[in-house]
Amino acid sequence: MLQAIAGSGNILRGLTPDLSLNDKLCNASVNNILKRPQAEADLAIEPSLTGHSFRVGRALDLLNEGDSLPKIMLQGGWSAESTVMRYLRAWEF
Repeated sequence: MLQAIAGSGNILRGLTPDLSLNDKLCNASVNNILKRPQAEADLAIEPSLTGHSFRVGRALDLLNEGDSLPKIMLQGGWSAESTVMRYLRAWEF
């Protein structure tokens, strides 16, 4: 029933209730996918990892690599400096 089309679309895709493919995963799907390995690894992370965790983590990586705020904003899809700065300030280096 499920068929991948080689060479087109996103690698990770969502499924609809009738098991047809969506073009991409929604936020809830990514969060659900991350729950299982966290549970299996018995990770005591609060709050638990989400897709957003990786977005913020990449912003922190870019900051540590010396990239500019505009580049970090572009990579993370943020349009307001105040939003990305709130995430970056929350971490101690």
